[in-house]
Amino acid sequence: MQSTEIITNQEINNIFTKKLNKKPKKISKVEIGFSTDVYNIDNKYILRINKLGKISDNCFKKAYFLYDFFKDKIPCPEVLVFDDSYKIIPYTYGIYKMIKGNNLTDVWHTYTDKEKEQIIKQICDKLLIPLYKTKYSQKFKIFKEARYSLNPNVDWHDTVYNEIIFNLLDLKEKKLLDNKKIKKIETFISKYHPLFKEAKIFLTFWDLHFNNVIVKNKKVVGFIDFDAIVYASLDNPLAVVKRMMIQPKAYVSKEFSKNIYSKDYNNLLIWYKKYFPEMFDFKDLDKRLDFYLLSSYLKHYEVFAKSQDLDKRIEEII
Repeated sequence: MQSTEIITNQEINNIFTKKLNKKPKKISKVEIGFSTDVYNIDNKYILRINKLGKISDNCFKKAYFLYDFFKDKIPCPEVLVFDDSYKIIPYTYGIYKMIKGNNLTDVWHTYTDKEKEQIIKQICDKLLIPLYKTKYSQKFKIFKEARYSLNPNVDWHDTVYNEIIFNLLDLKEKKLLDNKKIKKIETFISKYHPLFKEAKIFLTFWDLHFNNVIVKNKKVVGFIDFDAIVYASLDNPLAVVKRMMIQPKAYVSKEFSKNIYSKDYNNLLIWYKKYFPEMFDFKDLDKRLDFYLLSSYLKHYEVFAKSQDLDKRIEEII
């Protein structure tokens, strides 16, 4: 067997033998992410490994904690193993049962508009509204640090403002933006940052793209990546929704991009507003979403510094 990026198949065999008394027959690497390596084991189990190490272990742990916390309220993976002992492999890892179905991104283009609308309704009913109605639990205290965001006492204005300033300063220090563009961005920030003094803080799922939704027979059967559940202003997830509308291929690998059409995403905000109107009850929501998007663009600008499309998006906002 070939070795993987950070661990070998033999080490994966050791994990399953010692933790589940099973020897995998087929090991497939299904995703290569920045922070995690993900494996499909026998089409029955998902093994995720936190390859960033101890610096992000608590955030990684949060996802498995929340899968268990919400197991009777939200369709999500059944956790079988979580191990941060570093004894079998020098990384924290978790194993959960695979949710049978398709990634929503891969089948979205096959649905009619009526079916698409019903999927959005299910996302609201099965994920967003249950989070919205969840009361703070004392169990959340172990994830109180700001970057893990299970602290309901978040100052939303300072969180948003500090993040975009940090992202901008980083690009200024690296001289990746010209002075004219920097001035325009600073003017935009100065004008619109007071909007975020208005905030409605609840549990939200900020990474609301379709790769995190599992469907079967045109029904939502599961949600993954609960690292993305945070205490934040209720409108925050709409930034990802808006980006999906204007850049539908942003969350899709080149392998699947041939089936992505802008027209399939035109009504997302309309449908979300219909089934979860509380997310939209903010003054000057369009500028709020632009502000979120600008911060995200600046954060990722260094990686995509040569992208004319990203420059175009920034110019459109500022």
